[in-house]
Amino acid sequence: MTETVSEAAPATPKPREVTYRHRLVTRLTHWVNVLCFTLLRMSRIRKLRARRLSIAMFGALMRILVCPFRDEAGAR
Repeated sequence: MTETVSEAAPATPKPREVTYRHRLVTRLTHWVNVLCFTLLRMSRIRKLRARRLSIAMFGALMRILVCPFRDEAGAR
């Protein structure tokens, strides 16, 4: 039993239909928000580091100013 394949026109692929879930404005504002959020986080990290530094500097300054007036036991 032999089957012959008829010479049919080659199947042309259908062009893919592109469907967007969100409009262009929605996608653009999403990425603008991502950028702004990242910048805000970076700014907050800088402020925290600066605060730690200022607290450390304040502590060092207080040790310099107060320690000469304390006796060796640490009491006034």
